[in-house]
Formats: sequence, structure tokens, C-alpha cells
Amino acid sequence: MNNEDAELINEFVIESQEHLSDVENQLLSLESQGDSMDIALVNTVFRAVHSIKGAAGFLGLDVLQGLAHREEEILDKLRANELRPTPVVIDTLLKATDRLKGLLADVYTSNEQDITDHLDALERILNGETAAEVASAIPEPIAQVEATQPVANEGLSGEALREFLIESHDNLEQLERDLMSLEEDPTSEMLVNGVFRSIHTIKGTAGFLGFAKLEKLSHVAETLLGDVRAGKLMMGPEIASALLLTVDKVRDLLASIEQTGAESDCESEALAESLTKLHEILLPESTEAPAKSTVTPKAPAKKTTPKKSGRGRTTKTSTKRTARATSTKAATPRKTTKPKAKAEPAPPAHAKSSDCSTEATTPVSKATDTAPPPSQPISVSPAAAKPNVAHPDTSAAESTIRVDVALLENLMTCVGELVLARNQIMQFANDHADPIFQKTSQRLNLITSELQESVMKTRMQPIGNVWSKFPRLVRDLAGICNKQVRIEMEGKDTELDKTIIEAIKDPLTHIVRNTVDHGIENAETRRKNGKPDEGCLTLRAYHEGGQVNIEISDDGGGINPELIKAKALEKGLLNQDQLSKLCDRDVGNLIFLPGFSTAAKVSNVSGRGVGMDVVKTNIEKIGGTVDLQSELGVGTTIKIKIPLTLAIIPALIVTCDNARYAIPQVNLQELLRLDGEALEKNIEWIQSAPVYRLRGRLLPLVDLRDQLNIDKSNDRDAMNIVVLRADDRQF
Repeated sequence: MNNEDAELINEFVIESQEHLSDVENQLLSLESQGDSMDIALVNTVFRAVHSIKGAAGFLGLDVLQGLAHREEEILDKLRANELRPTPVVIDTLLKATDRLKGLLADVYTSNEQDITDHLDALERILNGETAAEVASAIPEPIAQVEATQPVANEGLSGEALREFLIESHDNLEQLERDLMSLEEDPTSEMLVNGVFRSIHTIKGTAGFLGFAKLEKLSHVAETLLGDVRAGKLMMGPEIASALLLTVDKVRDLLASIEQTGAESDCESEALAESLTKLHEILLPESTEAPAKSTVTPKAPAKKTTPKKSGRGRTTKTSTKRTARATSTKAATPRKTTKPKAKAEPAPPAHAKSSDCSTEATTPVSKATDTAPPPSQPISVSPAAAKPNVAHPDTSAAESTIRVDVALLENLMTCVGELVLARNQIMQFANDHADPIFQKTSQRLNLITSELQESVMKTRMQPIGNVWSKFPRLVRDLAGICNKQVRIEMEGKDTELDKTIIEAIKDPLTHIVRNTVDHGIENAETRRKNGKPDEGCLTLRAYHEGGQVNIEISDDGGGINPELIKAKALEKGLLNQDQLSKLCDRDVGNLIFLPGFSTAAKVSNVSGRGVGMDVVKTNIEKIGGTVDLQSELGVGTTIKIKIPLTLAIIPALIVTCDNARYAIPQVNLQELLRLDGEALEKNIEWIQSAPVYRLRGRLLPLVDLRDQLNIDKSNDRDAMNIVVLRADDRQF
């Protein structure tokens, strides 16, 4: 395959992934509309799939073309009102879309993939079979584990996979060090909690991304560690050795995922079974002494690295090989200079699809923030290559370009250095009474500020990019939990720095999962309480005072403060005297303490008492805060406050004893100056503590000299007061 072929295929993959990025949510919208479905929305989905089918056929990707063609036929029946968007129809289309994403992720071996089960399910819908018959043919998700997010890793983006691998390798390195230390000091609660948290993080992310083997192995190890943490087991050589073997096996699975995009068959299930047996044997003996078991798992034999093909990825083999969708072809699809007529081309969806003639062979770029690179578009005929004047996407595509993130990061670093140099020049200009130099420095200040603002905008992304995956997640979790839940979003266009966006993905996902699992009741309970059967989960984002507020609200049962207090006492997190001093709001926030959980049963969704602790820790790492407000029987709201960006933080420069200090402006409320008589009148004292009365409110005063141990021998005749806000309190 020459460079031109590779470029065309890569262009096809990028544009097809863009087409599919919105299809999932559009299908969910169609399902919610029922009989009053929006035909324009059906046409949008149809065009996306139609474009993929045409381009795949041109490039010789027959399996992709065949699956897209079947999906297109169902969509055509929907827009002709010959089918209704029932849950079974939408389920089948969603599974087929997931499979399309998987084929695109490994496009160079896509012609060797088996999609018989998906084609069979789609064919049953076209033949008008009953819902039960169709449901029996719908293929199960790849990662079918109890109570986990059923999203297969086939649609996983390269960026998300890369982040997962980097984070998991970091966790493994820390995990290995902690295990070695724990073997020497088996009573260290800090080390046990650290090991448990690392395993829990790997398990949760693996389940979220659909890596079933990795999740299962991590889950078994986590269960074993849970009993160690609870004091039911003592950390001994057997457990330490077994967990170190688990670390090695997880590392092997990660290496396989990195090389092939899939988990290899490296005997992880055998190791998981051995860990379970070890757990069962040690547990009864744990009350007497550390068990001396002979079932320490053995390290499985190393297997050879899968042979790479295409772009360095291995061929995926399906467990069902009874039939092929198309005739077997070479692993690397070819494209000739002049397209050859195929012996049996896929038939058009229907005659009425003529309104999509230009999209049939040309992937249409969407007018979004991410636009296709300016390379030659895929086309079959000169007519198809002509720009469609009536289509608005052409001008939008020409007005945007793709830029590598590394280039933007480097540009941001340079701007940061420029800002520092600007500040030094401005300080120098203020110290020298040279009007020409001052005028020039002011001009430099203006240009630098504009450049800084422009570069910052290139890093900003709408929070809707994170939220776009939640409708599918909520839908699937609601099905698992046997609940009816709808999701509403407000402020999807609220923008945040890319670094912040990446940092809040996992915390928000965990909160949404917890809300569906714990917050919202099932239909029967809601009915008894006079509520509609369907619960509502609301995501809201808005700007406030230089920060972004994110609220996750539900109309569920709320949090019972008495239950929280009882659990806190039971786990020894607080004593009765401490609990008696807490208001209901503070009691609700106890769920963010390490190890706190009210779940009666531990599952892969929640119940370990780790998730909310990690949520708070991760939010605080980026300078944010988390607060919970709940009313029993009414619902719960979790409010997250985070900075707009971490790249450059505006600050107020203050001087104390000839030293300069910076106060982040995000916390700044107002500035006051007291001198003379006002200084004597407005400063009050309560139990030897100074306070200032601001518009009827008493604010505690903190003297910067006291905090910095600066000499206070010199009396002052004036005072500058900086009013700050932190954690919803002024001081």
C-alpha cells in the first residue's frame, strides 16, 4: 500500500468517526420521541451512515460497507414510516453503530472481521420479526460484566486509549512499590488504602472502556484487598505474591492493548480463579493467624507477542466464525487509481435515497470545532467531487484546520514566558520616568494580553464534549438497575480549558453512575411516593465569578442524614460528639470521606466506598471544590466549582514588609482601605479575635503579618483589607 492509499484511508477513518460521533445521541433522541419522531433527525443519521457506506465501498472495505448498508436500509424504513423507533430497533442500531466504530478503529483488518451476528439482527428487523425474535439475535456487548457500563472498547478513540494506558502504567508502578512496602509493614492502613485505590482505579476505567478481562482480574484482586482493608485478612507473603503476579498480568494485558487494541488471551482468567481460591482458603483462617496456603497462583507461561499487521495492530478474531458477511479479502484494502466496477455491488438503499446523491461517495465534513484536514476528498466521479453550493458544510470546512495538540501546548508555553517577560518590562517601565519607553511598554502589554487571550481560546472546549457520552451511559445503567431515567442538560456550550475537561471526565462519570444507581428510585418506589415513574437527572453548567459551576441534580430519594450518621459511627469515621455538631448539609458531605459507603451490596457499579473520595480528590487537584446538598424524599444536588484554566491564573499582587505576594483573583471579592477614624471605628473584637463589619456582616480578619511571622512593632495608621471567598464563605 502506497502513501496515497494510507492517506485516503486515514482521511476516511477520521471523517467517518466524526459522522458517528453524534449518531449515538441522535438515535437516543429518536427513541425518546417514539411515534412523533423527527424525520429530519432520521435523515441526518441516514446521511451519516450513507456517506460511510459509499466511501467504504470505494476503498474496498466490504465488511464496513455491508454493515453500513444494512443499517442504512433500516434507517430508510424509519424515514418512510415503515418502522417505528422502538427500543429493540434502537438497541440494534446502537450495537451496529458500536461495531462500525470498532471496524474503523482497526480498519486495516476490518475485512477479516466477522459481523454475522449484527447482520442477522438487522435482517430480522427488516423482515418484520417480533421484538422477542429480534432481541434474541442482538449480539451482547463485548464487555458483558455485571453492573458495569456496557460500552465496548471498539469505539474507543486513540486519545482516550492513550490516556488510559499512561494512567494505568503509572498506577501499576506505584502499586508495585506499595506492595513491596506493605509486605514489610503489613499493618500500614495508608499503604493498604493506596494499593486498594490503585486497583480500584484500574478496574473502574477498564470497565468503562470495555476491557472485560482486565476489569475481571482487577475486580478479584480488589475484593481480596477489600478484606485486607477491613481487617478480615492479614497481609502476608501469599497475598503479596499473588498481588504482584496480578500486577505482572495487568501489565501484560496493557501491553497487548497498546499493541493490538485488544486484550490478549494471556491466562488472566486462570489467575483470577487462583486469586479467588486463595481468598476462599485464607478467609476462614484469618481469625487465627496469617494463613499458610499452598495455592499461591503460579505465573502463567509467557506467550509470544501477537504478530502485527497493517498499522501495527493484530487481527481480531471473533468467537463466532460460522459464516462470513462477505468473501475473504486481503487484510490491507487497496484502492486503484480508477475505481473498478465490482461484480456484485451493494444495492442502493431505495430509489427515494436520491436526495443523498452527493453524499453517497463523499464523506461529508461536519461544521464542528474539529474539521477535516485539507487533503483530497474521497470521490468516485468528477461530479461527486464538485462542491455543493447549497450545502453549508463546505465553507465551514474551508474556514477551519486541524492543529496538533502538541503545537498548541508549545505555543501556550511560549505565551506564558512572554507574559513573564512583559511583567518584568512593565515593572521596569514603572520605575523609570521615560515617556517613550512607558508608551512602548503599554503597547507591548496590550498586544501580549490579546495574544494570551487568543491562545487561551484555542484550548477551550465545550463541556458538552464530556456530556455527550452520558445519555448512552444513563440509558444502559437504567436498564441494568431496572429503573426509568431521563437525562437533561443545560449549558452544554460552557467552555473550559482542555486540561480541565480531561481532569473532570472520570469524576463526572462516577457521579452520574452513582446517581442512577443510588439516587433515583425504581418506578414502583417512585409511584408510592407520588412521583412519576421516570426519574430525572439534570446536568447544568454556568459561569460565575471567574469559575465554572457544574451541578448534577436528581429528583430521587435524597440522602437520609440519620443513615449517614449511623454509618459514620459504625465505620469509626467520627464520634457521637463530632456528629452532634454537624448540620444536615455537613452530614451529607461525609460521603466524600475515604471508605464511606451506604451500599448494602458491593457491585462493579458502586459500593466500595472509594469512588466519591477519589472524585473529591481529583477535583481538588485542579483547584476545584465539591459540595453536596440533599433533601430527603426530594433529591440531591452535587455542585462542583472549578477554574476556567490552569495554564495562567490571574492574581492580585500585594506587598507586605517589602515582599510581594500573589492572591488568586478567582477568590477575590473586593478591596477596602481603612485609615484614621474609620480604622478605629470599624474594627471590632470578639473573644480577642478581630472582625470587620461589612454591610451588616461580620467578617473575620486575618493579619498577613501574623501568618508570615513578620515583625508588627511598627504601628500603622491605615489598613488594606482584601475580602476573599472560599468554600462559599467570606473572610
